Amino acid sequence: MRKLFLTLISIITLSSHCSAFSYRVEGQVSDPAFEGCQISLYDNFGGGSVASDTIRDGRFILQGQSDVSFAGSLLGYSKETKKISCALIVEDGTSTVDIDNARQISGGPLFGKSQEFTEKLSNATPDEVPGLLREVIVSNPDNAFGEMALANYTEFCSPDEWSEVYALVAPHVRERERFKISDQDFNRMRSTWIGQPFVDISGKTPGGEDVRLSDYVGKGKYVLVDFWASWCGGCIKMATNTLKPLYQNLKADGRFEIIGVAVSDRPQSSIKAIEQHAYPWPQIIDCGDTPMTDYGFRVLPMLILFGPDGKVVARSGNPLNTITQINRILNK
Repeated sequence: MRKLFLTLISIITLSSHCSAFSYRVEGQVSDPAFEGCQISLYDNFGGGSVASDTIRDGRFILQGQSDVSFAGSLLGYSKETKKISCALIVEDGTSTVDIDNARQISGGPLFGKSQEFTEKLSNATPDEVPGLLREVIVSNPDNAFGEMALANYTEFCSPDEWSEVYALVAPHVRERERFKISDQDFNRMRSTWIGQPFVDISGKTPGGEDVRLSDYVGKGKYVLVDFWASWCGGCIKMATNTLKPLYQNLKADGRFEIIGVAVSDRPQSSIKAIEQHAYPWPQIIDCGDTPMTDYGFRVLPMLILFGPDGKVVARSGNPLNTITQINRILNK
């Protein structure tokens, strides 16, 4: 059955590459600041700008040809550095976008499928989301809808689950730069995935003393390690809105603590951010890029939960998934 399925994928892929299709993206921009400015269409997973137009009378049209449908983004800047952007599925025929509300409002069959799926996701529980994404990938192995699901699946899957779906998608999808990088990352994650022992990290305290991750992990407590950087806006937001309340709720629980590890950050910048945002948990700074290499991630923030024995208990491309795991474990 698997061999037959892979054969069918090959046939579909070959047929989809037989001839290019023409696409057209239309939209309006109400803000006069963008009049006369350029707006460009980007292939999100494949390689840069593929079409552009100048906004005239508040309207634009982007046209081109492609061998395959793709997940795209529109991006434009005014002279005052205002920004407009919108995600969309680019496929055969005409698509329209509502720039003011940053959404696609019409398109082809794949756009219709994505709308139905978005509605389905809105009614799904968090535990159901990975399975729903996998269904989309398996049933759309060679198109933009499947690519979008595959990109989102990286936030939920294990290295083994990734390898399974990556083997099922069409060759041209596997060759997308975004997914080749994801495949490399998941292969590196295997040695530090759930159930594996921690890899030690050395650095400095904000006071300049030598410190190691092993000073905290594997000492009989659950330890949440927050990999962050002072230049990472998402890290600051995560620490302020999520980790601080979590710390306040659990600081009296002798089973749990939080440790910060500053990654790819200048020590003085890390110290300034720690003081400015008043992080109350211990910090390891001046670690360079080593944590990203050792733990196989490229995007910050990254949260990894270690168990009392020092083994990885939870990690995810979506930090909120790790927070959910913490609450489940400690509230049993």
